Amino acid sequence: MAQQKTTIKINKKYNPREREAIGKEIVNHIIKRTLSGKDVNNRNFTGYSKSYKKSLEFKIAGKSSNKVNLRLSGEMLNELKVLKNRSGEITIGYESGSEENDKAEGNQKGTYGNPRPVTKPRRFIGISGNDLRKNILSKYPLTNKDKRLKRLVTVEKISEGVREELDGVETTIERNRKRNR
Repeated sequence: MAQQKTTIKINKKYNPREREAIGKEIVNHIIKRTLSGKDVNNRNFTGYSKSYKKSLEFKIAGKSSNKVNLRLSGEMLNELKVLKNRSGEITIGYESGSEENDKAEGNQKGTYGNPRPVTKPRRFIGISGNDLRKNILSKYPLTNKDKRLKRLVTVEKISEGVREELDGVETTIERNRKRNR
């Protein structure tokens, strides 16, 4: 399967440490937006099929029939990361060949292991230009080095909080599985 990733262009004036921090903030933004049920363009994800809503897997996962947020176990979103950064760009995505990459591809293409799409794609890997400027790069103004340095210090704390939120999802799913046995 193809590696699921996207490359985001940024100003070449950012140094490697700043690019890594910006990349982490982009990943956190993608995770939070996805958990709220929105795609890369901030539109609601396509809903679940009627047959899937009636399935045991759906019930065990404790999903809401009204909101798609791509977090069956939280593992796929938890594995989204900064793959590389270099002057002028940051690449976000999944390790090639990983199980989470395959899950991401199913969502991105709507195939879910099938040769052809079975539902509309749920594109979540990426960030709109407006969100990038307004929600991320505004925290790293090239004209204010002190502000950029202060932001670097807080990025790790923010990343840890988002990951902890995903870890709690797995516990909920396990509880629902036990309850439905």
